[in-house]
Amino acid sequence: MKLRDADRVGVLGVTGSGKSHFVKHRLVKRSRRCVVWDVHSEYAEPCDMDEVSLDELTREPGLLQAGECKLAVVPEWDDPRELATAFTMFVSELKDSAQSESLLVVVDECGLLRPIADGSLVALAAQSRHWLMPLALVGQRATMLPPGARAQLSTIVSFRQTDPSDIDALAERLGAVRAQRITELKNHRFVTWSQNEKAKEEPEK
Repeated sequence: MKLRDADRVGVLGVTGSGKSHFVKHRLVKRSRRCVVWDVHSEYAEPCDMDEVSLDELTREPGLLQAGECKLAVVPEWDDPRELATAFTMFVSELKDSAQSESLLVVVDECGLLRPIADGSLVALAAQSRHWLMPLALVGQRATMLPPGARAQLSTIVSFRQTDPSDIDALAERLGAVRAQRITELKNHRFVTWSQNEKAKEEPEK
């Protein structure tokens, strides 16, 4: 999947449905310049990225401007409030880093940021296109993305979802019939929706 600067994609799916494999292999590995908010330290080795702490990123802002930028930012945190504060700092670093070419930003485990960091998530979703930063927001459930961030998505990639509230949230974009089909998806199959295309079901390659 090739993302343009203005693209904001939501990648959703219950544990084991294929969501993480999609993000790593179709987005991160195919991007020459990418930074991942990597709460569980899962991206550096499989995606051939440099793992850095948030402190390292703030001390060396030039890391985000490197021509071959491939960074997995792993925050230190003990509770949700501390994680939310760290994420707000991360978004601030992104905003302040001048980009001369696209930098893909991936925010993994968005659900861990809610509700404390909703404002930062919505601000990132609304402003990333102005910073030359295509964005991927990753969560196990559609409702793990704040409504204000969901409204900014230009593309949705949904693997299996089962909770009625998540189906209702997806139906706002995909329509009720297509959203209901998501409950029956097998592992590694997903439904896509974009502003310019009709929803369709695809195998995960």
